[in-house]
Amino acid sequence: MLPLLVAAAGAEAVVAFLLASRVTPLVEGGNAVVEVCRRNKAARVLVKTATGAFVVRLASDVSSALRLQRRVAVADQLLAQTQLLEIALICFVLILELAVNSLYLSLKRAAGLKQEVDSLKKQLKGAQAAYVKLQDEVSLKAAKEENRLAVEVKSQKEIIFDLRQKLEQAQVDANSKEKELKSATTNLKALEKQTGGFQDEYMRVLDDNENLRNQLSLFDRKNASSGNKKNS
Repeated sequence: MLPLLVAAAGAEAVVAFLLASRVTPLVEGGNAVVEVCRRNKAARVLVKTATGAFVVRLASDVSSALRLQRRVAVADQLLAQTQLLEIALICFVLILELAVNSLYLSLKRAAGLKQEVDSLKKQLKGAQAAYVKLQDEVSLKAAKEENRLAVEVKSQKEIIFDLRQKLEQAQVDANSKEKELKSATTNLKALEKQTGGFQDEYMRVLDDNENLRNQLSLFDRKNASSGNKKNS
């Protein structure tokens, strides 16, 4: 069992070294080995079987080592030491297997991230080109808009100048109309006073007329009464 463990540990150590190295060809070689072990059905079954066998043997060796530690015989002690060495090698092999899987997955994620970064770089270049083009279009459009606004501002200034002149003329007219309104108000007040005097005089005349009518009616009644007396 020990030669098999040493061979497995050596193979996994080599693969882990290839994956951990920064030399691209070595990393690609390590990736190729792991890809074969993962994608090839026979290799995958072999790796899983060996791993299971190592785990079972590890449990058996631990149990045997615990039993042999209680014995005092030299042969039992040597056997216990051998089993401890085997336990250490099995643990080393399992740890190396985990390290190889972790390195492989990390490199795979890194490769995926690199592809995404390359794609993003291409998109960024395209976006930058589009931005430059859009900036040129915006600058050209802004220049045209600025010219158009300059023309409009000039036209608006002329309109404002005309409106200001009309406003000044309207102010002059308003002042003239205000003077006329004040004069008309003064005349109206004078007419109101005259009208009030005429109304008072009219009411007095009505009162006098009413009094004259009453007196005339009284005089007629007296004459009528006198005539009736003479006739009788």
